[in-house]
This record gives sequence, structure tokens and C-alpha cells, in this order.
Amino acid sequence: MAAGFRHSLALGTDIPDEVRGEIVSWGSDEDYQVWGTPGGSGYAQVAAGRKHSLVLRSDGSIVAWGYDYHGQVSNTPVGPGFTQVSAGGFHSLALRSDGSIVSWGRDKFGLVSNTPLATGFTQVAAGAAHSLALRPNGRIVSWGRDFEGQVSDTPVGTGFTQVAAGGRHSLALRSDGSIVAWGWDVEGQVRGAPEGGRFTQVAAGGAHSLALLADGSIASWGYDDSGQVSNTPLATGFTQVAAGWWHSLALRADGAIVAWGRDDENQVSHAPEGMDFTQVAAGGDHSVALRAHISAWSDAGSALAGVHGDPLLDGTGSIVAGSDIVFGLRAAAPTAAAGLFLGLSSSPVPFKGGTLMPAAFMAPLMHTTGPFGEILVSFVMLEGLPTGTELWAQWAIQDAAAVGGVALSNAIMGLVP
Repeated sequence: MAAGFRHSLALGTDIPDEVRGEIVSWGSDEDYQVWGTPGGSGYAQVAAGRKHSLVLRSDGSIVAWGYDYHGQVSNTPVGPGFTQVSAGGFHSLALRSDGSIVSWGRDKFGLVSNTPLATGFTQVAAGAAHSLALRPNGRIVSWGRDFEGQVSDTPVGTGFTQVAAGGRHSLALRSDGSIVAWGWDVEGQVRGAPEGGRFTQVAAGGAHSLALLADGSIASWGYDDSGQVSNTPLATGFTQVAAGWWHSLALRADGAIVAWGRDDENQVSHAPEGMDFTQVAAGGDHSVALRAHISAWSDAGSALAGVHGDPLLDGTGSIVAGSDIVFGLRAAAPTAAAGLFLGLSSSPVPFKGGTLMPAAFMAPLMHTTGPFGEILVSFVMLEGLPTGTELWAQWAIQDAAAVGGVALSNAIMGLVP
């Protein structure tokens, strides 16, 4: 979960493969934080900065939108291989699979240029003008603005399991479930941190903070001008919390969202209804949530590895006559010839050292992968197919690293409703 200044974002965790996240945004749209929200599904994590947002795709690539004066959108790194993103005031952080950190955006206070160069980090958190990163042994590294002790007062030692960066203060969760707070304390956002070892998550807002207890109840402290503290829900059974600049969000175990705090941009009153959300995140004056999307497709396996391992095929869209279906390919060889095999049944046959699953009813649809081994292909669903008819799909990609010079994606199958 990530929280920013004037909007919020959320992401699902432990989502099954057949469930793909769709992003819902609400609140301030001053810099297209809402209007610019990417469509589709297949998202794995979201993060909210002051006026910009980030989302991590399931293939590890990053999409950014919103305010871009300092390059927080246009300088977003390209390509897959990222595992976490965090959006701050006017800068952003991303964690690579090797634990190295990439930062971009505004470089005041060394937010970008002083980013640690080591690998092996396990989490990053971007605040208003400071940043945090967590080492594998639980040691915290910080950099950026230090006028309020955001860097120099960072707790020493190991054993921390999560960090959260707010406006001018920070929080860290110890392995025993206790909380440490440091930085600006004018509103009690540091000295008001609750004691004890019952906590499972922390979130730092503009000048207030949240913590989730083991029973799913919420503790809050700090600035309370708009009910950020006094209007905190009293129930148990919450699974995630997110602190924005002046508002907060919480996710119930049933997937419903609760919002409270300042509502001048409808960041509270326009919180979406329903019980199919998997994560929430709070930014400055807007919020974003990830909604579970159940895929109409099931994964039949049978991939044959290439240069980047198993190429990954997924399908989105309804399997209804005349509907648009999008077949996506990721983790394939770059700029390579690829053919999409479609079948109305499965008749597995040996193919270039692997197994081709669809009983093809037409010649493969030929395309070329992009520079990162990706393809998106639209296909209009056939008319006149009876209910229960199967539609099978599988990619074959030219790949010198594959056993027979051709890699195969996983096969997927959908049923006509």
C-alpha cells in the first residue's frame, strides 16, 4: 500500500492468477489524477503521490499519470522487472527484482541523486520530500529533506518489517508489532504513536498517522482538523489502511471501502460502493482503489521457456459473440515473430519441443513482439457459437534460446456463456 499527498491509490495483495485488478479513482482531478487513470486490468500495485500516481503491472512494468512538472510521469522508467512502486510529493521510487532502487522526478534535497546504489532492498517509501528504504536485515536507510529530522532521527538497528513516509514524518513497524515514529511532531504525529506490540501495518499521511491492529481495528493519531483522527471507524475486521494528506481510507475484509477526513474534493463522499475491492491508497485530494476482476479465461499451462523464461499469455474481455477480446503476451523474446493459434477445442500436439494445445481452425495470427517482448492483439469473438463452446489460445514465438528455436506461451481457454 502507498499513500501520497493529495490523492490515494490501492492495490490487491495475494490475488489469484485468474483475478486481475481494475483501477477506480475519485476525488480531485486537477491534474488528471482521475481522468488519466489507466483502463484495463492486470495491475499488481498502485501508489499515490501529491498529484501523480503510479501503477505496477503484473509483468513488472510501470505506468504513471497526473502532474508531470518535475518529470514524475514522463521520466518513469520503462521495461519490466520492477516489484514495488512508491509515489511521494513530486518524486517517485521503484524497486527492481534485484532489490536496487530507481528514483525520478524532483531532485531537491537529493531525492533522486542521493538514492542508495546498493541492491537487496526489500521495500521503499516516498514521503513529501524524503524517502525510506528497508534492508533485508530490517535496517532503515533514509535520504532527502532533513529539517525536521526525517533523515538524522531515523532509528538505528535492525528488525524493522515495514516503513511509511508521510508529509514530514515517518513510521516504522518492528518485527514484534511495535511502532517507531520520527520527524516533524507539531501535531503529535510522532509523540502520539501508540505503544504495544499488536500492530500489523502503518500508514503515514500529511500530518496524521494510522496503524492496523491484529484484530483489524484501527488506531489513529496526529492532526485532526477534518476528523482524520476523531472520525476513525471503531469496528474491527479491516485488512488495510491508507493515509492521505487530509483524509484516510480503510478496506474491510469483505472488500468494502470506508473513507473519512476532509471531503472538499469528494475524496470521502465519492468513495465507490461495493465489496469487490482488494486494496486502497490515499493521496492528496483523491483516492484510488483496485477492484478485483474475475477473468473469463482459465490457464491451461503448457508453456515452453525462451530467453526470458515462460512467455505469458492472458485474455481480457467477454467471450460473447461480437465482443472484443484482447490477447496479451509478456516476457517473450523482443522484436520477434509471433503467431497466435486459436482453436474451438484442444487437441494437444508436439511442437518444437513443446506442446501446442489449441486445435487451430485458422492460420495463426502473425505479429511481432515489442522491444520488451510484449504484444496486445484484439480479436472479435465469433458469431453463432453455442453455449459451452471452448475457445483456446496460445502464442508461438521465434526465440533462439528455446529448445527448438520457438518458445510457447501458456495456453488459455474460455467458455462461450
